[in-house]
Amino acid sequence: MQISDPILDIIKTDESLEFISLKEAINLLARKTNSSTFGIATYLLNKKVHILLDSHARQNNYKIEATSSAIDQDHWCGENDCSFWLNYIAENGKHYPSFSIGDNSKYNAGCQESFWKREEFFDLECIRSLNLFSTGEWNTLFQKQQYIWDAHYLNILKNDVPDLMEIDSDIYLRESINLEDQLTYQEIKKYPLFFKNDVFTVQEAACLISNYDPYLVGNKSRKVIWLDENPRYVEAENFIYSALRGGLFEEIEDEFYVVRAEILKTFLSSKDIFIDGFNEKQSTTSNNENLVNNTKLKNTIASLELEVAIEKNTVQQLNQEIEQLKNQLRNKDDEIVELVASQPLQQDCLLSQIFDETATERYAPDLVLSIKLWESVYIDNPKNDSHSNKANTWITSNTGYEQSKPSATKLREITTPFISWSTHRDKNYKK
Repeated sequence: MQISDPILDIIKTDESLEFISLKEAINLLARKTNSSTFGIATYLLNKKVHILLDSHARQNNYKIEATSSAIDQDHWCGENDCSFWLNYIAENGKHYPSFSIGDNSKYNAGCQESFWKREEFFDLECIRSLNLFSTGEWNTLFQKQQYIWDAHYLNILKNDVPDLMEIDSDIYLRESINLEDQLTYQEIKKYPLFFKNDVFTVQEAACLISNYDPYLVGNKSRKVIWLDENPRYVEAENFIYSALRGGLFEEIEDEFYVVRAEILKTFLSSKDIFIDGFNEKQSTTSNNENLVNNTKLKNTIASLELEVAIEKNTVQQLNQEIEQLKNQLRNKDDEIVELVASQPLQQDCLLSQIFDETATERYAPDLVLSIKLWESVYIDNPKNDSHSNKANTWITSNTGYEQSKPSATKLREITTPFISWSTHRDKNYKK
């Protein structure tokens, strides 16, 4: 697990205004246009952004330097990492589309370490034409973006609200606020926007139940020092991973799991975990007995819905296994058909060689005549008569042999069925 180095973080901050990482660019465009990362990667490739802009990467001295340079409208020289990752997302993200490159995405590391010049990127016509920003936003476009729940925004809230309690900037503002102007708590209380997500990642679910901001947590959740200082988050993440192992989450990419909001609400309610603004617990009524019964009923329903969700996931896995077995069976059937089909071909090949009169070194006329005689009297024109009569008729019609000569006698003997052999014939034809 990589540990953050403060001196290197200073370099990142200094370079944040000059460069934009491929991850930041894709996530920004996806968010502003409500598009998938697959759609954004395809758009950038179609507009040849990977050729128009030089690709940059962080070197061993931690300095970001150009690794590729455009030659013309269709070619470049050098190592173009931005081109590689855009093509990789376009090829692999079509069937499993996502709407952002998260910390657990298989594209995350590569896209974080690939850069374009920020000003050059936003100055491209294909980017400006998307109308991503208002006029005012363009003036501050190259300033580092601040998240609505970061420390700077919390300081603004403190100035506006006289009695705001001191809180850790890494957690949400959820405690009651007393205002001098008699505004009620419900009128000013706001919840983080990600509470309205349709799906949640493991990290977002852990932040949800531990009062952390997933944007501020970011990669910190992979650092030992930060985890040691935030045991509340660690406990929540372990709890969520136990639910993942139980089948609550769905794998949409390799080792990248999400859970639908309604399923997560049901699961948390079944564990008596209620989060204000997400899955509030029913308020107390005057009839305590009805409240208890209602709560038990809802918990029972929640448990059943959870079991159904888990069973549905299991059925999907079984269906996939069944489909794989069907494919294997179809492949085996095809192999059998090919094997059966090859046998007549082998037989035809052998007969073709026997009947080939041009191969004088091996052509045996009496062998050919014997095969044709046997096929005629026992396969093509079977008649209820003695073998000798049937053979004589065929020999007269198809050869120049005289019936009393050894050649005709030999053909009759060779084609005689075993059941009709005379007593003087040697019957030891088997070893």
